[in-house]
Amino acid sequence: MAEQRLKGLSGETEVFGARAATAMPPAVRFVDPVRGMELHAAAVMARLALEGRGEAFCSQACLQRFVLSPELYGRTAGWQ
Repeated sequence: MAEQRLKGLSGETEVFGARAATAMPPAVRFVDPVRGMELHAAAVMARLALEGRGEAFCSQACLQRFVLSPELYGRTAGWQ
């Protein structure tokens, strides 16, 4: 790295590379097929593997609704 003169600091200071927050990988998110709400990985309360794909749910109640009538709910990206 190179030494740079920075506003508010006296003298030269060694500068290291920094990354903008947008350069970080995106957070993993899921969509509950019953409510259609987006969930962060930590908010997933139930999961179901069905026909070779996975679904994530915000609650046990949503999982139960889905299991009773999966044809009522559109397919989502799910989890693999």
